[in-house]
Amino acid sequence: MITKREQQIIDLFDQGAKAPQIAAELGLSLEYVQSRIRTLCHGCGPDSRSHSDMAQGSRQLRDAIILAKNATPDQLRVLCFIHGYQVANKGATPAIAHVATSLEIPKATTFESIHALTEIGALRVRSSTDNLTMDVLMKPAIPMIEGAPLYVVAAGAGAV
Repeated sequence: MITKREQQIIDLFDQGAKAPQIAAELGLSLEYVQSRIRTLCHGCGPDSRSHSDMAQGSRQLRDAIILAKNATPDQLRVLCFIHGYQVANKGATPAIAHVATSLEIPKATTFESIHALTEIGALRVRSSTDNLTMDVLMKPAIPMIEGAPLYVVAAGAGAV
């Protein structure tokens, strides 16, 4: 669980502040802030510890917290499926019926999940008269097998 102080560090870090600025603003030691940033970002992004890489890691951490607090298990399954489908299909958006069928949930639940995910900022849905496009704004982790998204591996094995 993230403490209030760690959340303050993440917020300032996301705004582009560097560790010395964060330490001064919050009245903390530089060593403590650097330690918290390393700990909070560990495993959330690239191995590199540049400011931009760590900021990306903290955004992923924040997204994971938002999703954990606000999304139901069905909504998370829908988001993971849409994101995995897009990774496997060069950004193409799956049909809602395909999402529902693949996840074995009612179409109405799929619509409700997509609506809820847009409300919390995880998805952006754009529609035109002949097309529906979904942009995944909070990217969930996708299991990978030998560098390929699990969705592709499962589809290649005949399971969807």
